[in-house]
Amino acid sequence: MKPEDRMTALQELLELHRPVAEAIRELSRFRFDSDEEIVTLAPAHVVGLLEGYLAGGLMEEDVEVWAEALAGRDDVGFLEGFEDQLKQVLFELSTPEINEPIGPEMARRWTARLRIPS
Repeated sequence: MKPEDRMTALQELLELHRPVAEAIRELSRFRFDSDEEIVTLAPAHVVGLLEGYLAGGLMEEDVEVWAEALAGRDDVGFLEGFEDQLKQVLFELSTPEINEPIGPEMARRWTARLRIPS
């Protein structure tokens, strides 16, 4: 496996270029451990995920496993200035059983918090 394969798998999951389960299957070929951050999670990635959920294109399970797949990976960095918010949203989305269940209200709240004015 080439390093660019890992980057492609991460990008496809971040940007939802494939169905979530398919993207995670592809990413599972690579270890969580990495000597460097290969991609950067940005607020726009999470907003895109949550907007897809709110539009009915994604289910709660998709949101949860997307966040689980990205949380704690050494090869995923966070956009500077948004590190704490992005870590918190991944934590909340990946563990709805100990946080708030994933639902429209939660999705709208996080979307509003993470939307960057253009």
